[in-house]
Amino acid sequence: MKKTALLSVLLLSMLSLTACGGDNGVTTPPPPTDNNPPPTGGNPAPYTPPSGIWNGQPQAGTWCAAKPTAAAAPQARSALIATVDRRGLAQHWDAPHTAGRILVYRAPGTLSAQAEQATLSRLNLRLTATDQSGWTVLDGADSTLRANAQALIDSGTYQYAQPEYHHTPAGLPAANDVSFTKQKAALDMLGLPAAWQKVEPGCKPIIIAVLDSGVDASDDQVLPNLTPRASWATFSGNVMTQGVAEVDKTNEDKNGAWHGHAVAGAIAQVAGNSLGGAGATYNLAKVLPLNVFEYAQGAGYVITSTNVARAVQYAAGQVTMPDGKTYVNPYPAQLMNLSFGDGQNYWSGDDAYLMSYLTAALKNGTVVVAAAGNFNNPVVSHPAQNSYVIAVGSVDAAGARSSFSNYGQGLDFVAPGERVLTRFEGADSAWSGTSFATPLFTSQLALWMYANEQYSGSPNAGRTGEGLWNHMMTCLAAASSTKATWNASNKTWSGSWNDQTGAGLVNTAALVDANNTTCR
Repeated sequence: MKKTALLSVLLLSMLSLTACGGDNGVTTPPPPTDNNPPPTGGNPAPYTPPSGIWNGQPQAGTWCAAKPTAAAAPQARSALIATVDRRGLAQHWDAPHTAGRILVYRAPGTLSAQAEQATLSRLNLRLTATDQSGWTVLDGADSTLRANAQALIDSGTYQYAQPEYHHTPAGLPAANDVSFTKQKAALDMLGLPAAWQKVEPGCKPIIIAVLDSGVDASDDQVLPNLTPRASWATFSGNVMTQGVAEVDKTNEDKNGAWHGHAVAGAIAQVAGNSLGGAGATYNLAKVLPLNVFEYAQGAGYVITSTNVARAVQYAAGQVTMPDGKTYVNPYPAQLMNLSFGDGQNYWSGDDAYLMSYLTAALKNGTVVVAAAGNFNNPVVSHPAQNSYVIAVGSVDAAGARSSFSNYGQGLDFVAPGERVLTRFEGADSAWSGTSFATPLFTSQLALWMYANEQYSGSPNAGRTGEGLWNHMMTCLAAASSTKATWNASNKTWSGSWNDQTGAGLVNTAALVDANNTTCR
């Protein structure tokens, strides 16, 4: 099945560990269970982070961080430059969008400010934001939204025009009655406990940006695996607030307000401390929380394309906001997790604004994973549709497609998405949805990147852009349950790919194996 190549147009405790130094291996306790706390006595201390927010440094010890292959400190990255080839109007103007708002694109430097302003004045449109890539945000009357967009294209003022689309969380809450033993079956389906045995603690943690509704900074079971607070950010309208990404605990819509913390918990819940369950990355990754949710009375939580695109830029390195202020992310992300989608039952590249920045992120070395959606549709949601975003669906305990999970066109892989162990209001909880299959898959990629760092000193094995994408997808295909074939030349799946579960489940232990040359 082809994942349409929209390219730049387009915008879901370890066992015995062997050190990368060979004979200098370090053992850590087995995975925690209800009746199996970390051992004491002659065994080394479990690899658990200190309490409080991570201080930004690898944990001290005779581990990977002390070896020549350890990665250097994160370097500041340049701003993303998004490019768009598509011309004309978006097809779908009836999809949920911000009233009266048009996102338009033209290549930078192709029109004078005077000519632009004359056209906008004639159409009673107000310019509210621009960026360095050539995207402009215009506000006017919703009743004339499409007509104004057509006039802008016909006049030659802009190359492409679309609404500012809205997205929704892709998660469904379930009962709060889980523990590690109930979690283990899902982790085993992905080969995660086996993968924990193959990697060495102490390398530079992989940074995963979770673009969602924020985190609970008082949850000690997640806090140690979050990036330093100064790197957090909240995006609302044309405003970014750095150092803040808190869950709105006062909101009556708890499922929406706590969605981001639940997603983060699936990745980053502290492992090895005999409390609750274990995050899928086993303390080897840190979550960068970015709050992109806005609450509208009567409409619930809204996730706009502009909030997400600006968060993508910041996660990848830096963003310049409409007021001209540039914010630099001190912990650029190697991975981004997007557990939301637009819910539309069609294939479209209309959200070229968001997709152009997601594609640009890959060029900068950041991989994006997105939820396929919870609408039982035969096509995955935006933004998972993008050719350079991995679309993740959900399966049940037997490996069959979850009844709610989108399927068909654009689906890449699946992960368990029913009753996934995570955190909610300071306690263990189980949530369901492609929102929660997605962070499990993102965690698999984080461990792959961690293993790359352990073996070669580079999370991406020295690759970015097309080189990174094709190497990664070929590796994932080889480690998949279906052994489907990824065709790098035209971005298609063939062989045993199927429309229900895509290329299937991925075996994390194979991803991190030092002898798996396809993945190294």
